[in-house]
Amino acid sequence: MTAQALQDIKGIATKRTHAHKGDCLKVIATHGKVYILEHPNGDRFSTTADKIQLIEN
Repeated sequence: MTAQALQDIKGIATKRTHAHKGDCLKVIATHGKVYILEHPNGDRFSTTADKIQLIEN
């Protein structure tokens, strides 16, 4: 499954930007409204459903 970032996604503790608005991300797993995503550079992180848009099932 693929998702697109609707806004910049930053880490809670580190404030590091994991993905920028418009980035295409691979969905690794889901748990309710939380998604585990992988950026093309290999960075894996979690985010909530309101920050991404699913574009492929």
